Amino acid sequence: MPAARRDRGAGSVEYVGVVVLAVVVVGLVVAAAGGAASAVTAGIERAFCSVGGGTGCGTAGEADAAGSGDSGGAGDDGAGAAPAAAPAGADDDTGGEGAGATQGEVAASDADRRDTARDARGSRRDDRRGTDPVPGPPPGTLNPDETLGLGIAFLGESVSLAEPPSWEPVDPGAGAYASEDSGVDDDATKFAAEAGANTLSGAWPNASRNLLHFLGNSGEPLEQDVDALLTDVPALATEYQGLQDEMGVTALLQAQEAGFTEPVTYPLSTPWSGFYIGQGLSDDWFYAMGGIQWSAVGEVTVYPPTATEPAWTYETTTSFVLRDQYNWDGGKGVTIGPLEVTDEQLAELHRAGVAQEFTATGESAVTSRKGTR
Repeated sequence: MPAARRDRGAGSVEYVGVVVLAVVVVGLVVAAAGGAASAVTAGIERAFCSVGGGTGCGTAGEADAAGSGDSGGAGDDGAGAAPAAAPAGADDDTGGEGAGATQGEVAASDADRRDTARDARGSRRDDRRGTDPVPGPPPGTLNPDETLGLGIAFLGESVSLAEPPSWEPVDPGAGAYASEDSGVDDDATKFAAEAGANTLSGAWPNASRNLLHFLGNSGEPLEQDVDALLTDVPALATEYQGLQDEMGVTALLQAQEAGFTEPVTYPLSTPWSGFYIGQGLSDDWFYAMGGIQWSAVGEVTVYPPTATEPAWTYETTTSFVLRDQYNWDGGKGVTIGPLEVTDEQLAELHRAGVAQEFTATGESAVTSRKGTR
C-alpha cells in the first residue's frame, strides 16, 4: 500500500540523487579552488559505487582512495568504499574487484533500515494502543454480525467504551422554524399550553417538563430520566433486556466458533430501534415523547469453560441510550379542564417562532445480563 512504502524511507534512487548532488557541489568548490577535474570524476564514481555497486567500480580513482585513507560511506548506514569493505578471503574470480561484496553489504544495510523502520512503526502503534487489549483473530476485520452492532473480539475482559451510532430524526416535524408570522392566536395557544403544563406537572411530570421546554423556545437538547422511563414502561425494559441477551448469545457463539481459550470482549453499539409509548403504557411518557429510538451501548464479554465453570458464559454490560425529536405533528392534544390544545396548534407555535422543537436525549445507568450455553 502507498502508506507502507512511505514509512520504509527513501529508495536507492533517491539516495543516489542526493549523494551525486552533494559530490558535484563539493567538486565544483574544489575545482574553483584550483583542484583537478579528475578529483571530481573520481568522487562521483565512488559515490555511485558506494550506493549501488556495478561493473567497473573500484577502478577509476582507486589509487586516490587508497592514498587518502578515506573510508567514508553514503548515508548513515556505515557502507564504506569497495576496497575497505571487502571481507578477508573474498572470491577473486568474480571479476568485480570487490564491487560485489560492496553491493551485498549495501543491500543488507537497506534491509536493516527497513527492519528498523518497521520496528519503529510497531513501537508507535504500541504507544498509541497503550493498555488497550490486543485484538483477537482475525485482527482488523469486520465482524460478520457488525450489522447487529457487535464489533470484533478483543482479548481480555474489557474494551474502550463504544459510542452510540449517529442519529437523525425519523420525521420532518412541524416544518421550518419561524417560517410563518406569529399572531394573537399563537400567543393565546402558548399561554394555554403553559397553564396546562404547570397544572399537570404533578400527574405527568415528564410531559410537563418537556412541554415547558418546548414553549421556552431555546431549541436546546433536553436530558430525559431514562431509568425512570424503563421503570414506568416495563414493556420497553423487557425489550431492552431481550436485546442484551440476544447479543450475549451471538457473541458467545462467535467465540466458540473462533476457538478462544481465554476471555474475550466485543464492543457493542446496536442500531437504533423504534418503540412507541402508547397511552396504555404510560400517559406521562406518551405526552412526553410518544415514539422514541434507542440503542444498547457497551460490551459483551465471553468466558470459555474453566475447571470451576464447565459452560461457556457471557456477560452483556450496556446502557440504554435514547433519542427523540420532540415535536407535535399529528394525533395528539392536551385537554386542560374545559380547554383543549391540539397538536396542530402546538405545531403552529414552532412555525411561528414562539416555541421550538428539540432533541430529547438520555442514557440509563449501566446494567448487566449474564447467561450460559
